[in-house]
Amino acid sequence: MVVLMTVRTESDWPLWIAVRMAALADAPESFPRAVAEWADDGERRWRARLLDPSAMNLVALDDGLPVGLIRGVLEDGAAWIHSLWVSPAMRGQGLGAELIAAVERWAEPRAALVRLGVVPGNGPAVALYRRQGYIESRCLGAPLPHGGRELVMAKQLAALPTRRETTGVAPGPNDETSSGEQARPSHSTGTS
Repeated sequence: MVVLMTVRTESDWPLWIAVRMAALADAPESFPRAVAEWADDGERRWRARLLDPSAMNLVALDDGLPVGLIRGVLEDGAAWIHSLWVSPAMRGQGLGAELIAAVERWAEPRAALVRLGVVPGNGPAVALYRRQGYIESRCLGAPLPHGGRELVMAKQLAALPTRRETTGVAPGPNDETSSGEQARPSHSTGTS
């Protein structure tokens, strides 16, 4: 039976690094920037990654053996999926969808949108994300080491409650109006 375990303390870093390195070894073409950035990184950076209060890290364990991982991070007003990996033995069994759903549940009270970057040529990953309701975004993806850019995909989650519903404070100029429409900013941002 597969169990999802939240990895959140500094002492959990050996498990996180073991699963992350297994992912990088199994599918380096799916994580080209990560291989370059993390392969020889020190323990301090790995430990610090787990203490990030704006992130959630999950490891999937099957009979105690790591078979998947995912990371959700809040950035730029959205939740981002990072580092999704499922071991070859578990692919096609719904674990990828389960990991994505876990990040979406974590993200829902924090952000109305989930984004992710994927190597455009990774057909199985793109198909998985599409099955989960993700669509191509117009956001510019991160540059890839050998040219090109990541494909950014996004999924709209349920609308966040207004500030008044959660705190009793009236909405500000950038909050939703009572009709559910986005309120216009009180100042010009230079874009339309």
